[in-house]
Amino acid sequence: MKIKKRKIVGAGFSIIAFVTIGIFIAQTDFSIQLQSYFSLDYCMQFVPLVISLLLLYGGVSLFVKRPNTNFALAMFGYAALEEILFDWFGIISTYLSTYSIVILFCCAIAALWIAHSNSFNLKRLSTREIIISLLFGAVESLLLNFL
Repeated sequence: MKIKKRKIVGAGFSIIAFVTIGIFIAQTDFSIQLQSYFSLDYCMQFVPLVISLLLLYGGVSLFVKRPNTNFALAMFGYAALEEILFDWFGIISTYLSTYSIVILFCCAIAALWIAHSNSFNLKRLSTREIIISLLFGAVESLLLNFL
């Protein structure tokens, strides 16, 4: 029964990721001018896309039962949660819409719960992996804002 639940959750995460990737790609302004690549606004518009790609990787990993699935889910969970929380606290300004924040917040909480509780008996998160996930989320959220 756990196999079926794992595949359902993995497929659910993947479907949500595909939908959000489609929405975020449609909202992204792609430029062929080299100078725009170095502007903050241009780079920051890709943050929601990166978060959705992390969710897709975590969902697919959960579906096929890769051993590093908990780490992938923790990476997504912390990146999404820190992006949202830093925006709520006024530290950064996010490019996520309200509905995206609600969807990604719920997925991030679920992903972190699965990753830390090892719900599907995959490789447990080590302290090192938790710290790397937290730092990745913070760097992904804060780096471009403070350059």
